[in-house]
Amino acid sequence: MEFLSAMQESRIPQHCIMDFVSEMHGGPENVPLTTQDMINLKKARQRERNANDVSKLLSFFALCKKDNPQFFSDFQLDQEGKILSIFWSHASQQADYIDFGDAVTFDTTHKTNLYDKPLGMFVGCNHHLQCTVFGFTLLGDETVDTFEWVFNAFKTCMGAEGPRVMLTDQDPAMPVALGRI
Repeated sequence: MEFLSAMQESRIPQHCIMDFVSEMHGGPENVPLTTQDMINLKKARQRERNANDVSKLLSFFALCKKDNPQFFSDFQLDQEGKILSIFWSHASQQADYIDFGDAVTFDTTHKTNLYDKPLGMFVGCNHHLQCTVFGFTLLGDETVDTFEWVFNAFKTCMGAEGPRVMLTDQDPAMPVALGRI
């Protein structure tokens, strides 16, 4: 099973793994597992990797803070005290903001993470016309209150007045939240 897991983690297609196992056992009739067993194994490994992901993230952020005290993270909690949204920024990103933070874009159109939550990025442009990221956020939702929280977290992190210009996507909650900060 460990060998099969290693093959799956190496992104070998399922049918190729089954063909290989079949060849090892002298034909498909002698294979001691089914395709569904392989799918179940892969899902079990994913569940195992994703278990305690919040505590793993908090541990990672603690290491980042230990390595560089200027690392910044903040969490928005729901009524039950569970993490709803997360914001973080590395020291180098904060330094870039000081130099290039006059105009910042903020976009939350990417939802390609495991939980289908909006990933927001605060991005600017450096003196070589290259994109530079100032901070990241995983949002629990796209409400005015959540945007207000993340914009305040960004402002607190950067320790300065906000950017002269903030470009956002078409979400109608963002201008309302920006008006509140």
